[in-house]
Amino acid sequence: MKRVRLIRTGLLLGILSLASAVLQAQRPSTIQLVPGSVELRNVVYTPGTPADISKPAAGTADLALIFGSATFTKPGVTFTNLITSNNGALSGVRFTLDRPFEFTPGLGVKITLPTGDADVFADKSISLVGKAIITTPFRLTNGDPIEAEVSKFTYSGNQQSGSLKLNGVGFKGPVAGEGIQLPSLRVLAPKADIEVSWAAQGVNAWKLLLPTGTLEAGIPGVATVPKYPLAAAFTELSIDQDGKVNCPEFSISNRSTIDFPDIAGFKATVAGGTLTVKDSKPKITNLRVDVTLPPAIQADDTDSNPNPGSNNPPAQPPNGEPRRPVRIPSSPRVIVKVENGLTIEFPDPIAFKVGKTKLTASRLFIDLSTSLFGAGAPVIAAEPKWKGVWLPSGTVTPALGTATPKLAYTNFLIEPNGLSGTASASNLSFKFEGFDLNKASVCLTFAQNQLTAGQFGADITVPRLGVLPCNAEFNEDGEARVAIRDGQLEFQDLGLKLERVNAQLDQKSLQIGGDLTFKQEFVTRNQMPQELAGTKLSIQGLKVAGDGSITLPSEGGITLGTPARVNVGPCIVELRGLSFTAQNNEIESVTFSGSAFLTKALEGLPAAGELDFEGMRVSKRRGDPPFSMGGFGFKAEIPELGTISASLFRTEIESFGDTLYGDAELKLTCLGSMGSGIGLEFLLAPKGGNEPAAWFIGGNVLVPPISVQAPGTPPVPLFNINGFSGGFGLNVALVKPGTGRISEPNKELKYSKGALVQIGLLLSDPASSGRVWWADTALTFTLNPVLIDLTARMTFLDLAGADFIDRDEWLRKDRIATVFMALNLSKPEFIVGGDADLNFPTRAASLISMSGSAELLIGKTDKHLYIGWPEGGQKPVNVRFAEAFKGVIELKGSFGMGLDFANKSGGVFLDADARFAVAGVGVTGGLLATLDFKNFGEENWSISGQTALSAQADFGFFTAQVDASLLMQINKDIRITGEVSGRAGPFEGSFEVDLVVPAKK
Repeated sequence: MKRVRLIRTGLLLGILSLASAVLQAQRPSTIQLVPGSVELRNVVYTPGTPADISKPAAGTADLALIFGSATFTKPGVTFTNLITSNNGALSGVRFTLDRPFEFTPGLGVKITLPTGDADVFADKSISLVGKAIITTPFRLTNGDPIEAEVSKFTYSGNQQSGSLKLNGVGFKGPVAGEGIQLPSLRVLAPKADIEVSWAAQGVNAWKLLLPTGTLEAGIPGVATVPKYPLAAAFTELSIDQDGKVNCPEFSISNRSTIDFPDIAGFKATVAGGTLTVKDSKPKITNLRVDVTLPPAIQADDTDSNPNPGSNNPPAQPPNGEPRRPVRIPSSPRVIVKVENGLTIEFPDPIAFKVGKTKLTASRLFIDLSTSLFGAGAPVIAAEPKWKGVWLPSGTVTPALGTATPKLAYTNFLIEPNGLSGTASASNLSFKFEGFDLNKASVCLTFAQNQLTAGQFGADITVPRLGVLPCNAEFNEDGEARVAIRDGQLEFQDLGLKLERVNAQLDQKSLQIGGDLTFKQEFVTRNQMPQELAGTKLSIQGLKVAGDGSITLPSEGGITLGTPARVNVGPCIVELRGLSFTAQNNEIESVTFSGSAFLTKALEGLPAAGELDFEGMRVSKRRGDPPFSMGGFGFKAEIPELGTISASLFRTEIESFGDTLYGDAELKLTCLGSMGSGIGLEFLLAPKGGNEPAAWFIGGNVLVPPISVQAPGTPPVPLFNINGFSGGFGLNVALVKPGTGRISEPNKELKYSKGALVQIGLLLSDPASSGRVWWADTALTFTLNPVLIDLTARMTFLDLAGADFIDRDEWLRKDRIATVFMALNLSKPEFIVGGDADLNFPTRAASLISMSGSAELLIGKTDKHLYIGWPEGGQKPVNVRFAEAFKGVIELKGSFGMGLDFANKSGGVFLDADARFAVAGVGVTGGLLATLDFKNFGEENWSISGQTALSAQADFGFFTAQVDASLLMQINKDIRITGEVSGRAGPFEGSFEVDLVVPAKK
């Protein structure tokens, strides 16, 4: 019987358990706490949960927060007191978090729910037992994010879109004192509301709503002290996800003094106004300020009232010039605007000074804008961040001298570097530096307190001499330099006329120059030779003061109107002019210049020629030789024979002292294609005293090409000999090895007690007589030092062909090179070197050019190899491509290497650039690399270097750039450090390099 009862009891419990499971299965596994926003998923109910959904239920579930396409899940959340209506609508539920739940809805907002209970109500609100932490996108001054606390969330919306409202948010930490700082704005508020809204694609809006607080504003784009000088109490201020601030208009409540560092000494004290902000752009209206202008602007009471609105200007200080700053108090007549900066307009005229320049202004703007042209800024504000005091119009009295007139100006600017602008006036008469100016038209330009002249035209009266039309230029000190236009003056008492006048006003005297002409009546009255009538005296430095006194110049020159011709045997000497120097109205020296022409036959051959001479000088000045000679040039043509030319110079050369040098050349054209040329160079330096004289004479002769062939059948042509050269000198030596044939002894030789012997050949290619290549070779032997030098100066692809030419002419050729070997037995040392300068197709229009030099020296104390090494006196090895297409394609590079074997050190450098620009595409790149070697061959050797690389591409719609800077150290290990950065379109980044490669063991 008992067994039957037990069976019945177990059966009843099983049926009840099965019924309970079936009833639980009827409850949903997903519960919409807030439809589309908050869900309990994967719900597991506590055993014994009633089937009636209106009865409280408990269990565990995954808490899901949905923001459009973003879902944040907290698994295993315990919930209790889940109550729904019969139709399934939520009445309420409590869920418990065992640890904080952090999620980021988007746009920089992060929310952290605290550990503990949270109640969800039917009105779609969630109340927390603790406080959630809201991390906003804003930052404190130390870089930490601004955080706030909140205990209640409210949702609204549907499955497609919704919003989350956080009411009564309280800010945490230092934000209570610092506020929320934005460009030109700071917001101070104890509490706020936050609203996050989203659509199906995700969070797309965020807004911070501040019901009350204080808004502080700066001048947009302007540095001020304090940073936020304007303050107003607000209601209903909002800040959105882009940091844009909006609030209605409120009264500015504070009275603060604003300093502007960009204009030192300028102050503005706020007296009132209104403030509104739209999209973070403050708009300040009805602003009233008391203004103090910078100390460079000083009050001036001599012209008008310095204080607009006041009828009683302060008295001028008794000790002279006023030093008071200009102050303008606020008044209804003073208009103040804030538009891209601070603009203040004073409608009443003011008078002030900037330095010695006096100004008046009918309007005055103080513009501190950061725009290219600020509020009301003139076109003269050519620089960005234009900051200064702008005077649209008024008068200016520049400090130009006595009785200087007032000029009208427009667009004057006073900024930290001074006064800038333009002023003008016409039909003026005033006195300038003691001279009367009439019919003056003046246009002056001030640039940072320095005066230049746009136009300054006037008639200047020169006492006793006449009137000259002139204009003026101004130097950096504001001093005028008077320039005379084409005018003339009359010396009535002397019967002279000064034409082609040029003049300059200097230290209150007019420095006059021009052509002084003898009038016919002056020559006749003084019984002078009639040839002097019309003779012009070129004169400079005639001084005329404002009182009419005249001072003669210290020097001048006479140019004969008709050159004087004198027959001397077979020559006619033509005297063209002379110049003189004078002191105390006495002539000290006279220098002659002129020409000579051959008129008769020379040894039975008709000949014509000309001799130029310059600088023959007769002097009585103490220390000068009674007679000295400058230079002579002679050129003559002998028909059917040839031409002969020569030049002779006398000058001071540092190594030789007083030196006579020159050259001569004879061309025999009578021989036709077999024509020869003979050249001569010489130098003579007498020295004197205990120093023996130095001299050199060298010559060269062109000959018909002599072919040199290698033996064989048939013989192989090697080269042609086109000429011979040679020279001999005493107490002379080469300036440097590798000089080659002495063609300019005044530049290529130096004084050295000893001797010099030189022989040379002019060589060329056998096929074209030098049009493919030719070389001027020379073997030189000197004593003191004992030197043997073999040098060849080579020219390639030269249509002119082989010739003996001066070094200056050779350096102008398109493709040249030098090679030399020198043995200096005095040290001793052996040197091999050379250089090249190759331009294709020509030097003037070069597409490709290559140049550089090298030197190998092996000596007793010095051993080195230099290739393009500037520190060793070498020219870098340069290669340039497409130089004729600058701006389109340009490739260039420089290389150099230096090895000092004596000191076991050296270095290498490489510098390359590439540019390409065509069809709107630009590509540039650059590479600079250097290496330094130390102690090579020793145990403690090392190599160090650095590399800088930059490349950029600009396709118009897309740009990319990469930069790298690397350092390298090599000893036993290799270490490379540096940084690489890059940018491609809107993306950019960088990384540091620190690489160590151990040496192999």
